[in-house]
Amino acid sequence: MHVDDIMTKDFGIVADGASLQQAAALMGERETDVLAVGDRQHIAGTLSWRDLAIGGCAQGRDPRSTPVSAVMTRSVVFCSLEAELPATLEKMERARLDALFVTGASERVVGLVTRRRVLEALAHPDDQPRGPVPEQVKRMRGEAR
Repeated sequence: MHVDDIMTKDFGIVADGASLQQAAALMGERETDVLAVGDRQHIAGTLSWRDLAIGGCAQGRDPRSTPVSAVMTRSVVFCSLEAELPATLEKMERARLDALFVTGASERVVGLVTRRRVLEALAHPDDQPRGPVPEQVKRMRGEAR
C-alpha cells in the first residue's frame, strides 16, 4: 500500500496568525487531527492536536489571543505519492512529526498523510503491507511483547 491510497487531498489550512481557538474550531469542523499552516503556495508547518494541547493549553496560553505561529510545528517534511506506508511511518518517527506533506511528479504538494491514517492502514488485516510489520502496528494488534 502506498501513500496515495490513504492521503487526504483536501487538507485543512490555517494562517499562522489565526488564533488557537480558530484553529481548533477548524479542526473540529474538518474532523482532522492536523492542519497545514500557511497557504497552498507556501506551507510553513503543521498544527496538530498535540501542538494545541502541549503548546497552548499546558502552557496556560489564551486560545483566543495566541496565534498558531506560537505553537505550530515548523518542520515541513515531504514524501512522494509512491512511498510505501512502513517507510512513511519510519520517516515520521525519525522526524518526530504527526504528518507529512505529499508531493506529486511536479514537486507540488498534492496531499497530507497523518501518522494516524498510516497506522490505521497498516493495522487493518485486509490491507496488509508487503515487508516487515512496524513494531508500532504490532503493539496496536497486541502482537508485540
